[in-house]
Amino acid sequence: MQPITTILTILTFLITFLSVFFELSYRQSKKAWLQSLKNKDTLPITNSLKRLAEKLNWPAGVVLPTIFNYKHIQILLQKSGRPFNLTIKNFITLHRLLSDFGLLLAILVFFTIGNHWTGLFLAITFWFLLAYLPVLWLKALINRRTQTFNHYFSSFIDMLSLTVNAGMSFENALFFVADKFTGIIHEEFKYVQYEMNFGHSLKTALENLSSRLDSTDLKRFVTAINQSKTLGNPIGKTLETQSKLILTSRIQKAEELSRTASIKISLPLVFFIFPALLILYLVPAILQFMVR
Repeated sequence: MQPITTILTILTFLITFLSVFFELSYRQSKKAWLQSLKNKDTLPITNSLKRLAEKLNWPAGVVLPTIFNYKHIQILLQKSGRPFNLTIKNFITLHRLLSDFGLLLAILVFFTIGNHWTGLFLAITFWFLLAYLPVLWLKALINRRTQTFNHYFSSFIDMLSLTVNAGMSFENALFFVADKFTGIIHEEFKYVQYEMNFGHSLKTALENLSSRLDSTDLKRFVTAINQSKTLGNPIGKTLETQSKLILTSRIQKAEELSRTASIKISLPLVFFIFPALLILYLVPAILQFMVR
């Protein structure tokens, strides 16, 4: 009974410590986030785990500090398109519910597994995965949203280039072409139009659009348009250049995928197709030999 008591004590201590630590990180990060909203010129104070990572010289993209940071959650929700109109408060509530459920599951796993140290490891692993599940869900939505945007963005640039070269101004052409699309292209550029109607400049609205989407093509497009506006370069030529760059990057990506296709297909070939062929060709011969 003594090993079980020791492991239960360790499990209870770890979960209690992490729960309290996460709660304190939320509270401190919330204060910093509210302070950054009041004063945009001051940098938000990072949470305690982030400062600990900096003292230990860990990479800036370390996983744990970003889970419990209000600013990071705000960016994730913004880039994912705010599914189900989630706010930061709703997201944190969802995280806490999953953490509590993960705690119950961890205790259940611990008592179910025969080996207590294995049960302890699995319990902590299940609990951490459930706590991190909302962030994984948002990142999956961001990736899918970015892929959908990039899929239609090249066609959008081509139509925009044709419209501008036909004589329409860039601002009017931008919203005219956006109305011809549906889905994320239409929604995002419609929001750009709303921002400009409320007094934002085109440069600011496009930079906000770039911050809402994790797209390299869009960031390059916004940078090129802002430079053309500043330097007075023809917008039509800039759009043609951007269209060629996007096409070139797509061709390079397709060539890269084609080069790695043979490597990726080797695993299912060895573990699934090849054994099935062996069974198909060898089993009849073995059965005939056994009959004789």
